[in-house]
Order: sequence, then C-alpha cells, then structure tokens
Amino acid sequence: MKAILKNILPSLIIVWLLFFIELLVSDVDPGGLGKIYWFQQLKIFITYSILGALVGGISAGIITSKKKRYKNYIENSFNKQILKILKNVSYSLLLIFILISREIINQPAYYKTTFLNDNFFLSPLFQFLVNHFSPLYFTIFLIVILVMCIHNISSKISLHDGFSRIAGYIISMAGIMLIMFNYGWVNANEAGKKNILFLGVKGLKNTQLSRSFLKDYKGFNDIISTSYNFENCFTLSNNPNSAVLSLLSSQHPEKHEFLDGNTPYDLENNTILSNLNKNSDYNTSFISDREFAFTNYKSSNNLLFQKPDKEKIIKSLSLEEHSLIPIACNNQIFINLFNEIFFLDGYQDRTYLQNKLLDRIKNKNKSFALMYVLSDNNKNLPYPYYKMIENESFEKAYLTYLDDEIQNIISTLKDSKKFKNTYIVLFGIPEGKMGLENLNYKVPLYISNQEFKSENTVRNNYTLKDVIPSLYDLLKLPKNSQFEGISLFKTEFKRQNIILTDWQSSNYLLNSPLIPRALIRGDYKLNVKPLNDKVTYELYDIKFDPFEKTELSFTKKRILSRMIQIYEDKLEDEFGCKIINGYAFR
Repeated sequence: MKAILKNILPSLIIVWLLFFIELLVSDVDPGGLGKIYWFQQLKIFITYSILGALVGGISAGIITSKKKRYKNYIENSFNKQILKILKNVSYSLLLIFILISREIINQPAYYKTTFLNDNFFLSPLFQFLVNHFSPLYFTIFLIVILVMCIHNISSKISLHDGFSRIAGYIISMAGIMLIMFNYGWVNANEAGKKNILFLGVKGLKNTQLSRSFLKDYKGFNDIISTSYNFENCFTLSNNPNSAVLSLLSSQHPEKHEFLDGNTPYDLENNTILSNLNKNSDYNTSFISDREFAFTNYKSSNNLLFQKPDKEKIIKSLSLEEHSLIPIACNNQIFINLFNEIFFLDGYQDRTYLQNKLLDRIKNKNKSFALMYVLSDNNKNLPYPYYKMIENESFEKAYLTYLDDEIQNIISTLKDSKKFKNTYIVLFGIPEGKMGLENLNYKVPLYISNQEFKSENTVRNNYTLKDVIPSLYDLLKLPKNSQFEGISLFKTEFKRQNIILTDWQSSNYLLNSPLIPRALIRGDYKLNVKPLNDKVTYELYDIKFDPFEKTELSFTKKRILSRMIQIYEDKLEDEFGCKIINGYAFR
C-alpha cells in the first residue's frame, strides 16, 4: 500500500493544485448557503482525488521497474528516485491533458469559464484543439498509454512485488478505461396499452420542418410522413416553462397563474404524466436538462415540474468552475453524485439522458408516457455536430443533431416492437422572445402514428393545451374534467378564440390590468396593449400578413369592433375578469 501511495502522490499533488487554483479564482457567491457550497467543494475535492489516483496508477504503471527480491522499495539510488518522480509527474500531466482535451473537444461549452476563457493564457491552445481535432485522436493516445502500462506491469512486475501493488495498478487501469469509454461521442411485442412519447424541441420552427428542409432527414420524415400536422398551433405563453406546463396539464397559464413558469399548487397531480402514473401499467417520466427540470429531488415519481432553487444553482455553478468535473460527470457512477450538473446552461451530458429515455422505452413490462426535451442550443451542440458549423450553417448542423437523436429513438422503438403502438408528439417549445408578434407564439405540432398512413394537414387554429384531450381521444381514455383543451380529432368543427399573453414585458405584474394580450380568431389577430392613460388596439390579418407589417384597425373598423367584443367577453366569461374602459381587472 505504501508503494501505491508513493506512486500516485505526484498525480494527486497535480490535481489538488488544480483544484485549489480553481477554487481561488472562483467568483461563485454562496450567499447564505456557505455549508452547502463548502460541502459541494468537498465532494469535488474527493472526485479530483479519485481521478488523480487513477491517473497516478496508470502513470506509475508505465515506469514500473522490477524490484529486487524481498525488497520493500523500488530503487535504492536517490537520483533514480528523483528521476522516477519526474517521469511520474510528466506522465500524469500528459494523461490529465489528454483527458481534458478529449472532453473540451466533446463539450467546449462547459469550459467557457475555465480553459476557453479569454483571460486564460493557454486558451488559444485549447481553442486550437477544439477547432482542429477530434476526440478520437486523444482516445488513441490514451489507448497507447494503457498498452504501455499493461506491457510494463505484465513484463516487469512479479508476485514478489506484492498483491497490493498489483491490485492498485489493475484498479487504476479499470477505472481509467471506465472513464474513457463512457463518453457521449462514443455512442453516436405490440400488446398492451398505447405508448406516448413527447419530443419537445425548444426553438424549433415550422419553417425548419418544410419539405425542402427535411428531404435529407430520415428521423424527421419517419415522424412527419405518418402524422397530423397542426400548422396553425399556438402556445398560450411564450415562456418556455409555461408552454410545457400548459401542454401537459391542458390548462391556460394565465388563468391558472403560471405565466412565469412557476408551478401552481397541485398542478403536478393534473398532468397527463401524473394521471397515467396512477395506472401501474404505465411508466412515466420527464427527461430533460437545462431549465426544464422534473425533479429527482422532491418527488419519487419524476412528475413534479420544478425550477432549480438557489441551493441547486450554487451547486451547479460550483461544478462549472472546476475543469475535471466534465470527465467525472460523463461517467454514470459520478453522475448520481453530481446530478445538479443538468442545471448548467452550457453543459449537457446527452448520453446519460438518452440512455435514461431508451431504458424506459425498452421496459417490456410496461407501456410508457414519456416527455423528452431535445437540446436547442445550436452553438453549443455536442461533438461532432458543432464541427459541422465550420462548413455548414448553424441550422443544418442543428437539424442533423436533432435528426440523429430522433433516428436513435425510432430505432429503439422498432427494436422493442413498440413503434407501431406509439403516438409520437413532436412540438416546438417557444424561445421566450418578448412581444406579441404572431411568429413568437406559432409553434410546430405533429402527432404521429403508423395508423395515420400519410401526412394530414390541419389548418384550424389550435393551441398546445389541446394536445392532451386529443391523445385521450386517440387512446380512448376517460377525459379528465380539469382539461380545458379541445380534442383536435373531434368530428364537429369548433372555432377557437385564442388568447395569448406577453408575459415577459409584465411578468412582475401578473394580476395587473397593464398586461399586454392578444386574441386570435380565424385569420385575424387583435393586439391589446394597455398603457397608463389608455388601451391601444392593433388588428392584423395573420393569414396573408404573418409578420404583422400592415396594421388594419383603421381600414377594418367593423372587424376591429367585433374582435374587441369577443376579447372582452372571453376574459369575463373564462378568466373571471371585469373589463373597465378596456382594462382587465381581477
């Protein structure tokens, strides 16, 4: 054991030094959460020590020398001992550099505060690696070093060197191989109830799903070619969290006061996931990273929509300051120790999330109702997709990444013999842009299943809150009385009067009469903008003027008057508001 500790000490000193330097330059303010912050730093320190021990074991294995029989030390010469330590330090630095380089190429967004920070004097070197290399190069280097280590141990060390030393090297090699081969870029029967798979893509637009765009994208085509395309689907709020909550609960975000994305009381018990979760035959989960978070912390059934609180944010920011953490968090053993990494804005371990989704799909004993949010940030796509940006557009690289994710999911569905029995709901999640413009609220919506045979286009106006009643119709489930949406598959036509709300410009005044709103009825859209001295109205024909460039309130006064009346009646009847001089009071 003493020999093992002596051999890994140089590597431990390197990682400890790196940890304390990163801690020293950290600008994370723990606020009143000092205990949580320092406990998080302790966990990071222990993780660094484990990685250092693994690296040190491999480095020592490369320079292993056969000991003299019955001796308890490797070399008698002081000079040789010093040389051995320097070699160990060199190989340790090389191994750490290789591991960091592989991850920095795989996920450069994570390193924006550390090695890719413009203030760091070596950032041009790491940026050069990101721009010109593949992780495969560094994998080859790592394999060469492992082969050297195995060769030296097998040819030079003997049982006289002691079982503890041999065990130490073997554990180190196994640990480093586990780290090396657990990276996202390496992974590039119909009986029972119907399955439901929601695929939400933040920022996805109708224009990106046109036939001219999709001709080369097999995954998208597999979904869209046998689907209902609801080309005039609107979100009821351009807050991303509110839009998703509205879809899963079939409730209006303003009416139920979650325009700002915060979960209202007991909403988690009224979503399609929670309703189907009560049926033991269904496996339900919401699988996402970034700002969408269905808790693993507060509820055991993964159903509660929850924004990260200050404690989780502090933990996440602490991870972002440490450069070896991406190496640890690409390993599923460590991910359970640091699952708050999913709250980081720039880093996504897609492999972990993909496996979490695919494991639930493969479950033979249960049907499933799953929500999976795909990455939206085309500038920070995982390797190798961001590399495409050098020669292709952002949009093409982004769509290629999304299409590969979808193909992987569809392949798993087919292998599990569940594809024909699964309804796939592909929809766009709004980006949260401020303003009442039509295109900020219009999102793509496809409901796909093999029974539909071909693509069907629905041009009536619908909203995301209509999705759940539609699925209940398709699955022949008893409708929940709290659902407010309209089934898209009702035989009779029902004209939708859709109220949209600009939450961002007034999210601090959610019950104020000064909230800007819009009403969509048929081809016309009314923008209502309450000011301090009066209420102003704008009228647009969004069928022929989707960009809202031609205002019609002076030329279409009769339609304007009718739209204002419908708007006020709807607020009074459905939202319980009192209208005074155009202002809506609660």
